[in-house]
Amino acid sequence: MIIERIKTYTKRFLMMVSYLINGVENKAVFESFSGQSYSDNPRVISELLHTLSPEIEIVWLFKNPEEKRKVVPPYVRVEKRCTKNMIKEYSTAKIWVNNFCVQEFMYKGKNQTYIQTWHGDRPFKKVIYESNKLNFRKNEVRENKICDLCVAGSEIGVQVYRKAFLYQGKILNVGTPRADVLVNGDSDRVKYIRKKLGIPHDSKILLYAPTFRDNKGLNSSQKMDILNFERVISELQLKDNCSWYCLIRVHPSLNIKDINLDDSKILNLSNYEDMADLMLISDMLITDYSSSAGDFILRNKPVILYQYDLSEYEKEDRELHFKMEDTPFWSVQTEEDLI
Repeated sequence: MIIERIKTYTKRFLMMVSYLINGVENKAVFESFSGQSYSDNPRVISELLHTLSPEIEIVWLFKNPEEKRKVVPPYVRVEKRCTKNMIKEYSTAKIWVNNFCVQEFMYKGKNQTYIQTWHGDRPFKKVIYESNKLNFRKNEVRENKICDLCVAGSEIGVQVYRKAFLYQGKILNVGTPRADVLVNGDSDRVKYIRKKLGIPHDSKILLYAPTFRDNKGLNSSQKMDILNFERVISELQLKDNCSWYCLIRVHPSLNIKDINLDDSKILNLSNYEDMADLMLISDMLITDYSSSAGDFILRNKPVILYQYDLSEYEKEDRELHFKMEDTPFWSVQTEEDLI
């Protein structure tokens, strides 16, 4: 513990020195889900920023930058996260944009602007300092000290910043950027994504997107045998007299295991870069405690909360903001009720 604290303060000192010596460049640094993907609110802001101000250099930090070079637009410079380069990029950037908590060692100078676009607006579960089950140390989360602006899409999202981050600064409550594509729709984009995935235009799509369980740990494996996907899409086809596909998308902090993908209509898209694309093309969402439900209803399409472990989840993982029976969502705990 003492060694980790020393490392944290050493990195913070190095950032401060770099900031003071090198100064601030006309550059914006972006991260999404701790460097896992080119996605979510930061992606939307990054692309629009380039359109409005192409003179600003855009840098994205990734855990696997070589792979992401194939994904990002050509004007984006990619760098590896958790390296000396990361300290230099952040310490010399005019703008920071993130959708996750920044690391504890981060130092921000007075000529820099940090924008937080938290990925979980309208959440079911309590996060960070809101939750009695999460053991965040005092001052471990830096947003309430260094953040200049938070972006929210609801009054619930505002309260998350106030209570979970203990943030008292400016909040822009005008909608989450990632939801624009869901609200506006884009028929050409829908056709393009469907074609890329090999899904016929006359088929319907079910998206299954469960969140992670804290008691399993981050980067743990998500078991998928809790739901018979073949049966679910078979029932949908019988009721709807239409062909259905099922897309599986687990939380970015999870791996997927124990799933039989012999059926060509069941696709594991957990590594698909941006979930907004999958929500855009889907006709129904099944999730559990994921804030994706709050985004998907903007499409005016049905959401079912399959909460097979509701009691265990509330006991061992997180407190929820409200009782499921008080929400407008369908909430079920068994496969039979789901069907």
